[in-house]
Amino acid sequence: MPEALRAESISYRYPGADREALDGFSAEFPAGSSTAIMGSTGAGKSTLLRALTGVISAAEPGDFKGRIRYGSADFANYRVQTLTRYIALVLQDPASQIIGRTVGEDVAFGPRNHLLPRAEINRRVAESLRVVGLDGLAHRSTGELSGGELQRLAIAGTLALGPEVLCLDEATSELDPLGAADVRRVIASLQDSGITVIAAEHDPAAVLGAASRLIVLDRGRPAWQGEPETFFADPAQAERFGIRPLPMSVLVAELLRRLPELAPSLSVLPRRPLTVAQTAGWLHDVLPASVAPPSATPSTPSTAPAVIELEGLRFGYSPKKEVLHGIDLSMHAGEFVALIGANGAGKTTVAKHLNGLLRPTAGRVRICGRDIIDRATWQLADQVGYVFQNPDHQIFCRTVTEEVGFALRAAGRPDTEIALRTAEVLDLTGLAHVADQNPFALPRGQRQLVAMASSLIAEPEILVIDEPTTGQDWRGVQAIIGEPPL
Repeated sequence: MPEALRAESISYRYPGADREALDGFSAEFPAGSSTAIMGSTGAGKSTLLRALTGVISAAEPGDFKGRIRYGSADFANYRVQTLTRYIALVLQDPASQIIGRTVGEDVAFGPRNHLLPRAEINRRVAESLRVVGLDGLAHRSTGELSGGELQRLAIAGTLALGPEVLCLDEATSELDPLGAADVRRVIASLQDSGITVIAAEHDPAAVLGAASRLIVLDRGRPAWQGEPETFFADPAQAERFGIRPLPMSVLVAELLRRLPELAPSLSVLPRRPLTVAQTAGWLHDVLPASVAPPSATPSTPSTAPAVIELEGLRFGYSPKKEVLHGIDLSMHAGEFVALIGANGAGKTTVAKHLNGLLRPTAGRVRICGRDIIDRATWQLADQVGYVFQNPDHQIFCRTVTEEVGFALRAAGRPDTEIALRTAEVLDLTGLAHVADQNPFALPRGQRQLVAMASSLIAEPEILVIDEPTTGQDWRGVQAIIGEPPL
């Protein structure tokens, strides 16, 4: 029977850190409730979820204080292995949670360790894969899965444990919109069956209508608690805490600023419009029918030289599984090109051809007019900067400063130039305040910025970024997308 989960004045400081990641946090999560945890990068969201699942406790390195109880059971009296029978965690980085060679083996790992009968294990594996949309893939190698598929698999492995409390750390961050919606429907159905859901989120649209309560963290403390609809009605408040405001709340606020005569029409509504449907209904009632939208300005073809040319690009990870089927594409100097598609559509596969990490099975890839077939990846590095989807695949230095300046040191640049350029890039990406820290001790969003900074410092002609805003808070998204290039 699900119980209430309670955090009582919990504080935690990581070894070597200069401040608490959690600072006197207290909250109760009633059985069957759904709570969203939001806040800027470094606010303590991931740390809180690890504490609520017993991963961080008084027995771990670091300074932990306070008490966590599930019903009448005090976490201090139980091993984390025991707690996983009742409280499960889906990590932000799915690759760190997946250990099986195949999809089915990975999902079965938890139930096997709890010594469940074989028939029950098989039933749970099949059911968990079905609800996350991976049914039929039990024999697929986990190494062949896309980032979004890995996220689904991590959730399936957690569901197979049959938890009463499900904690999710950005669990849909690497899914496409349809995949994310599918997973959220699964989570909603689990809550209908009595499961308690606690989810760290960056996406306000995912929180709205899904969570009954929102807790906003700021430097490890609850800075705001209440209904999500109330919080997101004020876009300035969201931005103040480093949270992306809802687009419709921004639109309504701007309309009221420019047309203050619309204010009385809002006073009769139960709350400010937050969704497209709500805003459209309000505008339909208050704006005259004669108002017409502005006509679109036709786009003109680029006259800049092509810096990337793909001709008949084909590629397969095995002879029987072709992923790219004859792509013809040109990208020009100065363009900002977005490559979008569903999980598994081939976005990362295309990106890895642009700097030679993958080589086509047929077709050509030309960078700045030259075929790259005879050029090694390191030879392309001066022209093409590449930021991996998982920043941990390219971070290896002891401090952020060393990591960002590595490319220039490897190229033999003068120390004065390295210091100047490193400072400029750290300032641009908002990382100056963590310059002396170990990058692996930073939250995922900041590690992503470190990886980007280490590519930007070489001043490449082309910058390829695989899922650049994954795990970013609103300030991080603005730093990546909203700032001008160097």
